[in-house]
Amino acid sequence: MSSIVSAFSDAFSERLSFLKIAIYAIPVYFCARLFMAGKMDMLYICGTLTSILLFILMTSGINNVRENKREILTLDPVRLLSTFVKTSIVVVPHLLFWSAIGYGITKIIILPDDTANLIFNIVVWVIVQTMVFTAYLAFAKYLDIRDGFNLQIIFASCVDVFAALFFYVLQMIIVIPVLIGPFAYAFWLLHVPFDHWFFIILCSLALVASVSISANYFAQVSYEYIVMSNDRKDDYQITKLVDEMDTNKN
Repeated sequence: MSSIVSAFSDAFSERLSFLKIAIYAIPVYFCARLFMAGKMDMLYICGTLTSILLFILMTSGINNVRENKREILTLDPVRLLSTFVKTSIVVVPHLLFWSAIGYGITKIIILPDDTANLIFNIVVWVIVQTMVFTAYLAFAKYLDIRDGFNLQIIFASCVDVFAALFFYVLQMIIVIPVLIGPFAYAFWLLHVPFDHWFFIILCSLALVASVSISANYFAQVSYEYIVMSNDRKDDYQITKLVDEMDTNKN
């Protein structure tokens, strides 16, 4: 079963992990400062670009872990740009398609009781987002656009992916306090305001670290639940075995 604990460990054990986290925390910190300054127009632009960057970073990280590369976060701008283009080709059509279906269902089926109708709408949109995310994981596993549109894989894996997402949220509720909690307590104890620049830096670092942790976790999910052809799966296992042997020799 996918483990956030091993994902947490791997996120900080890769080479130059702290340097990479620090680099990608810069735009996050900049967005936080814009929010605190009330510059919402600039925040919308910078926040959107930063969110896309972190999402693409996670996508690349999932693939890196799946292919047993020695890094999760990449500093290669060409790879990030290529991943962005491929991810857009897969995610945008799925998002539009499944959202249109979800919107149509919630407009056609309206329950008389408001509470029941609210629960029904939540269930429909959870299913919609699960389908989109399953397609995304199928693609991110090998960064193969064809896999992102393989409906057989998507329908076969969506229930397991939903369960993995549920446990991911529960585990991240624990991980985030572990990353931020000790520093927040120290600031509270010393009566230092939480809008202090150093605390914002720590939160920015924690957010980027959570991206690396998430990439590792979802790579585990894709390995366990997104079933591809046996030859590709065997190729990965052989590569992993060879790398482990090389590591043991060193």
